[in-house]
Amino acid sequence: MQAVAAVESPSPKVQKQGIPSSEAQADETVAHSLAPGVQASLGEMRAKSAVLVEASTGTTIYEQNADEPIEPASFTKILTLYLVNEALKNGT
Repeated sequence: MQAVAAVESPSPKVQKQGIPSSEAQADETVAHSLAPGVQASLGEMRAKSAVLVEASTGTTIYEQNADEPIEPASFTKILTLYLVNEALKNGT
């Protein structure tokens, strides 16, 4: 599983708005089936927002303030510059 997570809440909890409760319960079950080390990490991290996605299926396992706009991190800015430079080199 590939995942990126940064979470502010003290316990892993799926936060979905506007979806059927059965889907939210299914996602919560997935979140609780994570390895204990991953669950512990979710509770220790501090961030304004977070998204944890199962890379092979695209299933959202955890989200917190996923739709709230935030300033991009420095890595995002550097990656954007890199991709623009690569596109210019390739003539696209």
